[in-house]
Amino acid sequence: MAELTASVSGLASAAATWGGAGTPAGAGGDTLHSNADVLVEWDLDHTAVTHTFTTWDGTLYVRDATGAGTYGFGLAADMAGSGSIILSSDGTTSGGVLAFAVKFLIALATFKIPNTIAKYIRCFEPTHKWVYLKNQEIATATVLETDDEAGTPIDLTAGDDGTAWDVVGNKVRVDDINKGKDTEERTIASIDGTSVTTDALVAQKEVGAIIALVTRNIRITTTGTTIGIITLKAGDRLDAECAAGGAGRFLAGTGATVGGVIHGFGYGLYGITSSTINGVVLNCGSSGGRDTDACYYTSSSLISGCVSGLSVGVMPGVLIQGRISGCTTAIAGTAGTVLGTSSVIKGCTTGLSACASFSAAGTIANCTTGIYGSSGVLRALMLNNTADIDQQGATITGYGSTLGGTTQVSGIVVSQTGSEQVVIYDIGTVAGALKAWMPGVTGYVFDDDAGGTLPAGSSLDTTFYKFPCASATLPAFLDFPIVAPKDVEITISGEVYLSAEGMTERPTLQLVDPSDDPIRGGTAVIDEDIAADSSLEWQSLSLTYTATYQRPLIVRVRARDSVTAWWGGVMVTQAGGGGGAVGRGFSRGMA
Repeated sequence: MAELTASVSGLASAAATWGGAGTPAGAGGDTLHSNADVLVEWDLDHTAVTHTFTTWDGTLYVRDATGAGTYGFGLAADMAGSGSIILSSDGTTSGGVLAFAVKFLIALATFKIPNTIAKYIRCFEPTHKWVYLKNQEIATATVLETDDEAGTPIDLTAGDDGTAWDVVGNKVRVDDINKGKDTEERTIASIDGTSVTTDALVAQKEVGAIIALVTRNIRITTTGTTIGIITLKAGDRLDAECAAGGAGRFLAGTGATVGGVIHGFGYGLYGITSSTINGVVLNCGSSGGRDTDACYYTSSSLISGCVSGLSVGVMPGVLIQGRISGCTTAIAGTAGTVLGTSSVIKGCTTGLSACASFSAAGTIANCTTGIYGSSGVLRALMLNNTADIDQQGATITGYGSTLGGTTQVSGIVVSQTGSEQVVIYDIGTVAGALKAWMPGVTGYVFDDDAGGTLPAGSSLDTTFYKFPCASATLPAFLDFPIVAPKDVEITISGEVYLSAEGMTERPTLQLVDPSDDPIRGGTAVIDEDIAADSSLEWQSLSLTYTATYQRPLIVRVRARDSVTAWWGGVMVTQAGGGGGAVGRGFSRGMA
């Protein structure tokens, strides 16, 4: 067991690199140092032994020119120093992916690589990091036909796919999308064009199940169970197969780029912030990512087969353009998460659960519940969910969303004020169409133009909505946001129709400051006009207002009663003949 210091640049196998004192022993057990600015090309296969790297202030690197073969090392202690590890095509931080024939293994055991060691690690990547199961396959199936989910076959023997996929013994993970976590690792026996032959499936898998390639030519293994087994710093890049033999919290840090495959951890990403995630996170026992504030999950990212895809913590600035599938819960207990237009949540028990201030576009599909007890803005396409939304007292405002589940909205919880609601403007991308669910109505509020049950005789050229009241204490209402221009008079015109007299609270047209909203704990409305106690006829309501500064406002129509249905519609015009939409789909005919 020697103590060696790399004092000049050169091969790790050359004694001159270590000042003539010898080379790292094949039996392991050495303590290795490196002076600053020294470049050590690690051409040793010490993957089965361990060394202690301390005061490692130089660069350990491998490149394509190192040659085909297997290289690497194991750790006998946490790595220490201010140096770097570079595994790339040319051994520099501007290099591309490491050639597939060059294999590198870092066996961490229970030890760590801290953020004082810079990392630029670029494994070879296939064109398709995952593919989809073309047909339903029963348990015991061994031949898995694949496509790109749109039905186009993928030849996994061609190009970079052939290099990475078409290797006997490589591992894949097959994750179902049948409304929950169902994941199993299989071994490739052969590739025949578009089909993958593996050892037999344990459980049936549905059409569209994920088949993700796990094996990479750079591999990092660990049995650690602590937080931050590897910690990244600004500018780091980690593209590798990172495999766990324990329940550790693998990757922490900030300002990095993460690719490759992370699988088998308790938490794949834990406390990593302000980073770009291009890679695949699979089969994590607790969460694929926790507390990943301000991270960007690109369209080439995948989180699959985890208990939770992403979980816990305030996540400001998190943007997800990738896919989360086959998890118990896709996103749980976060705040401020943004699902972009290319994002997909598919085949989970629950899509979003107990999330606050979310913004969701993209697609949420094939879940038992798409959104549970979560508040935010919805623009997503909801498809084939058992229930699209289980409200549970939350507030969701949607714009152009399609709710295509067996049940659109359930779990309407009566709150103290009844202000919580699910409202979708332009539902199904149909201008003016609307549905709104809330505690104060039976069923939902909906647009009711010609062909519905709208009473004849209205004169206002706008969209009208039917409010089937169901509570004497909780309001049936709709809100329409506007922005009032400075020093310009606006006129808010409304028409309402009562099906019976004696309502607990007659229909009222209100102008509300959203920062002082009585229905949500504020003190008073700016102005209101209340309908007369007269039924079976259309009544006109009107408000005028001039803002002294440009400001956001809410136009609201509301009423309360245990049984009476009523109809209402509004529009806004401004002085000088101009006008503008005050909200989604209720300003038809305005200039």
